[in-house]
Amino acid sequence: MKHKLCSVEGCESKARARGWCPMHYYRWWRNGDPLKTIYNYDGLYMSLTLDTKKRSKPYYRTYIRGRGHVWVHRLTIEHRLGRRLTKYEVVHHKDGDTLNNAISNLELTTTNRHINNHNPVKHRWPAKEEDPF
Repeated sequence: MKHKLCSVEGCESKARARGWCPMHYYRWWRNGDPLKTIYNYDGLYMSLTLDTKKRSKPYYRTYIRGRGHVWVHRLTIEHRLGRRLTKYEVVHHKDGDTLNNAISNLELTTTNRHINNHNPVKHRWPAKEEDPF
Protein backbone atom coordinates (compact mmCIF):
# COMPACT_ATOMS: atom_id res chain seq x y z
CA MET A 1 0.00 0.00 0.00
CA LYS A 2 1.43 3.35 -1.05
CA HIS A 3 0.94 6.25 1.37
CA LYS A 4 -0.35 9.60 0.21
CA LEU A 5 2.25 12.38 0.45
CA CYS A 6 1.82 15.79 2.05
CA SER A 7 0.13 18.24 -0.31
CA VAL A 8 2.71 20.99 0.43
CA GLU A 9 5.02 21.31 -2.56
CA GLY A 10 8.44 19.79 -1.91
CA CYS A 11 7.40 17.89 1.23
CA GLU A 12 7.92 14.14 0.97
CA SER A 13 6.35 13.17 4.32
CA LYS A 14 3.24 11.04 4.69
CA ALA A 15 -0.05 12.93 4.76
CA ARG A 16 -2.27 12.52 7.80
CA ALA A 17 -4.81 15.30 8.40
CA ARG A 18 -6.20 17.68 5.78
CA GLY A 19 -3.72 16.24 3.28
CA TRP A 20 -0.73 17.55 5.23
CA CYS A 21 2.02 15.85 7.20
CA PRO A 22 2.02 16.39 10.99
CA MET A 23 4.50 19.30 10.74
CA HIS A 24 2.46 21.27 8.19
CA TYR A 25 -0.80 20.46 9.95
CA TYR A 26 0.63 21.81 13.25
CA ARG A 27 1.83 24.98 11.54
CA TRP A 28 -1.66 25.48 10.12
CA TRP A 29 -3.23 24.82 13.52
CA ARG A 30 -0.94 27.34 15.29
CA ASN A 31 -0.62 30.07 12.66
CA GLY A 32 -3.49 29.54 10.22
CA ASP A 33 -1.06 28.78 7.39
CA PRO A 34 0.83 25.50 6.81
CA LEU A 35 3.80 27.43 5.37
CA LYS A 36 4.11 30.13 8.06
CA THR A 37 6.69 28.97 10.54
CA ILE A 38 8.84 31.72 11.90
CA TYR A 39 8.67 35.30 13.09
CA ASN A 40 12.05 37.02 13.00
CA TYR A 41 12.85 39.65 15.61
CA ASP A 42 16.47 40.86 15.54
CA GLY A 43 17.84 37.41 14.85
CA LEU A 44 15.54 35.77 17.41
CA TYR A 45 13.40 33.19 15.62
CA MET A 46 10.12 32.10 17.09
CA SER A 47 6.82 30.61 16.12
CA LEU A 48 3.87 32.84 16.99
CA THR A 49 0.44 31.96 18.27
CA LEU A 50 -2.43 34.43 18.28
CA ASP A 51 -4.03 34.07 21.71
CA THR A 52 -7.61 35.31 22.06
CA LYS A 53 -8.80 33.13 24.92
CA LYS A 54 -10.30 34.88 27.98
CA ARG A 55 -9.24 38.31 26.71
CA SER A 56 -11.05 41.21 25.15
CA LYS A 57 -8.07 41.85 22.83
CA PRO A 58 -5.76 39.35 21.10
CA TYR A 59 -2.03 39.12 21.90
CA TYR A 60 0.83 37.28 20.22
CA ARG A 61 2.68 34.73 22.31
CA THR A 62 5.49 32.29 21.66
CA TYR A 63 6.97 29.28 23.39
CA ILE A 64 10.53 29.42 24.70
CA ARG A 65 12.12 26.26 26.02
CA GLY A 66 12.78 26.64 29.73
CA ARG A 67 10.35 29.55 30.15
CA GLY A 68 7.13 28.28 28.61
CA HIS A 69 4.72 30.63 26.83
CA VAL A 70 5.87 34.26 26.71
CA TRP A 71 3.98 37.30 25.43
CA VAL A 72 5.81 38.81 22.46
CA HIS A 73 5.37 42.40 23.68
CA ARG A 74 7.13 41.49 26.95
CA LEU A 75 9.85 39.63 25.05
CA THR A 76 10.39 42.68 22.80
CA ILE A 77 10.96 44.98 25.80
CA GLU A 78 13.18 42.39 27.49
CA HIS A 79 15.32 42.15 24.35
CA ARG A 80 15.66 45.95 24.21
CA LEU A 81 16.55 46.27 27.93
CA GLY A 82 18.82 43.24 27.95
CA ARG A 83 17.14 41.75 31.02
CA ARG A 84 13.99 39.87 32.00
CA LEU A 85 11.02 41.83 33.28
CA THR A 86 9.77 41.41 36.82
CA LYS A 87 6.20 40.35 37.50
CA TYR A 88 5.47 43.93 38.65
CA GLU A 89 6.44 45.50 35.32
CA VAL A 90 3.74 45.94 32.69
CA VAL A 91 4.17 46.63 28.98
CA HIS A 92 1.68 49.19 27.64
CA HIS A 93 0.75 49.41 23.93
CA LYS A 94 0.65 53.18 23.29
CA ASP A 95 -1.69 53.04 20.29
CA GLY A 96 -4.02 50.44 21.86
CA ASP A 97 -3.28 47.87 19.13
CA THR A 98 -2.18 44.77 21.02
CA LEU A 99 -0.84 43.18 17.83
CA ASN A 100 1.54 46.09 17.15
CA ASN A 101 4.70 45.01 18.97
CA ALA A 102 7.02 47.62 17.46
CA ILE A 103 9.41 48.95 20.09
CA SER A 104 8.19 52.51 19.38
CA ASN A 105 4.65 51.42 20.38
CA LEU A 106 5.64 49.78 23.67
CA GLU A 107 6.12 51.48 27.03
CA LEU A 108 7.31 49.91 30.28
CA THR A 109 5.21 50.90 33.30
CA THR A 110 3.89 49.63 36.62
CA THR A 111 0.53 48.01 37.25
CA ASN A 112 -0.93 51.06 39.02
CA ARG A 113 0.18 53.50 36.33
CA HIS A 114 -1.13 51.18 33.65
CA ILE A 115 -4.56 51.03 35.30
CA ASN A 116 -4.61 54.83 35.62
CA ASN A 117 -3.65 55.20 31.93
CA HIS A 118 -6.65 53.16 30.84
CA ASN A 119 -9.18 54.53 33.31
CA PRO A 120 -7.82 57.68 34.94
CA VAL A 121 -10.92 58.79 36.88
CA LYS A 122 -12.36 55.52 38.16
CA HIS A 123 -9.23 54.07 39.75
CA ARG A 124 -7.64 57.12 41.39
CA TRP A 125 -8.01 57.67 45.08
CA PRO A 126 -10.37 60.55 45.82
CA ALA A 127 -8.75 63.69 47.15
CA LYS A 128 -9.22 64.21 50.88
CA GLU A 129 -11.59 66.99 51.73
CA GLU A 130 -10.39 69.59 54.17
CA ASP A 131 -11.95 69.51 57.61
CA PRO A 132 -14.23 72.59 57.81
CA PHE A 133 -13.79 72.92 61.60
